[in-house]
Amino acid sequence: MAPEHPNTLRSRNNLANAYGGSGRHKDVIPLFQANLSIQQRVLGLEHPDVLIGRYNLATSYKNTGQNIEAAQLLSESLEVMIRILGPEHPDTLDTRNALADAYRMIGQDGKADALFEKD
Repeated sequence: MAPEHPNTLRSRNNLANAYGGSGRHKDVIPLFQANLSIQQRVLGLEHPDVLIGRYNLATSYKNTGQNIEAAQLLSESLEVMIRILGPEHPDTLDTRNALADAYRMIGQDGKADALFEKD
């Protein structure tokens, strides 16, 4: 299978998730970053696999204490998810909750609270 085939990209994403599941959080960030770059180029910024890839990278950032990076990526992702999936979609709600948590971790409680006052 080609390196840029959607199934190959999903497999790489799954490998990075497996590394994360075994506690190798710092090892997964470069994998998610590289894979996300290819996904965005090949699939487009609004493809569901790209949204999942962004969420996974943001979660890895949070797991390594990189909460500012996580908040930025989750914020960008949330805007797309609301537009594509709608504000009540389970993935949108998960992303909203993760973003609120990231905001709280960096001391931006007002932004966290505002997420739940919308819609």
